Amino acid sequence: MPEDRMMTRIHVLGVGSIGTLISHHLRINSPSLPLTLLVRQPSAFPPTLAVTRDGITSTSTDFTCETPTASSSSSSSSSDNTISSLIVCLKTPSTLEAIRPLSSRLGPSSVITLLQNGMGVYDELCTNLWPEKATRPYFILGTTPHGVTPSGEGKGQIRHNTPRGEGHVKWGVCPDPRDKMDFEKDWLWTSPSQMTAYTSRSLPLPPLPERRDDLVPLRDTLSALLSITDLSPSLHTCKELHHAMYLKLVVNSVINPLTAILGRGKLTNGTLASVAPFGPNLVDRVTKELSAVLLAHINATYDATDDEKTDVLEMFRYENLRKVLTEVIHSSNLNTSSMAVDVRERRGTEVDYINGYIVKLGREVGVETPCNSMLVDMVKFITAADRT
Repeated sequence: MPEDRMMTRIHVLGVGSIGTLISHHLRINSPSLPLTLLVRQPSAFPPTLAVTRDGITSTSTDFTCETPTASSSSSSSSSDNTISSLIVCLKTPSTLEAIRPLSSRLGPSSVITLLQNGMGVYDELCTNLWPEKATRPYFILGTTPHGVTPSGEGKGQIRHNTPRGEGHVKWGVCPDPRDKMDFEKDWLWTSPSQMTAYTSRSLPLPPLPERRDDLVPLRDTLSALLSITDLSPSLHTCKELHHAMYLKLVVNSVINPLTAILGRGKLTNGTLASVAPFGPNLVDRVTKELSAVLLAHINATYDATDDEKTDVLEMFRYENLRKVLTEVIHSSNLNTSSMAVDVRERRGTEVDYINGYIVKLGREVGVETPCNSMLVDMVKFITAADRT
């Protein structure tokens, strides 16, 4: 879509490191995009975002700020009180309660984009805020390995630790809550031969189906999310996106709790490989359990005649998952996981949406999860102990 027709205002909730990264790239790639950052203290938030990558700092400005509870009467950034598009980059445990006061501003044609660690927030929001499909917003889910950390003392300044040319952001659209159409078959991909990922360098999104003006915010949001070229964005089918999210869940379920528990926030990821044989043994045990849960889940959710099933099963076998983990631990050997940092800073963690999600999934498919259950308890123990 031509940039001057991009009219849907995007609100960003959770302007921490990832939220700053996404907001910055939305602004520099779509200068005329109406962009509002939802922050606790708008008057104290800096007018400029700064992202340093490979030693080079780029800045962006020309966005508005308001509090998450601001109404149209208190905000000059919106013509009404409706939020048409909301990008959420919050920590998973705080998402439900942060969106609850905004739910009255989100209608059935609004779109919510979730870019977070862990899994389960989409189901949590649907169950608690929009149990009726008739009023439920559209949802986009995303996953990314881009590593970012705060830089400087103020908000809006981050260090992008992923070298230029590496990393990606994968997006996927959840099914139509009102079952009016299959977004993938009837709009985004109209034939099996076209079932390849949309990227920022591929053809534009297809026109909206007739009489579906309610999808304008969804189309505009997808166009904006695919515009962030420096982050290598791509749009995938819902199944493909879930596979990518599960792979990231595996990585987070191993690296995050082990480094958080064993080092109280001081161990880097690479320690899990360098302190042999103990680190690799721990990685092996957790990975084997993760593989067992995910293979059982795939067997339970895929039809036996599905041509993709064999390839997907191969993706989540222990040998492949162990290879993925070895590569991630090596490439991020000097990094400290987000959960380890949370423990170090005596903050709550996302363990319920990472290892806790695996425990829940294991219960659903009848696979015991003693390793992940213990990791959940140990992370919660150490965070509780640090508060006493």
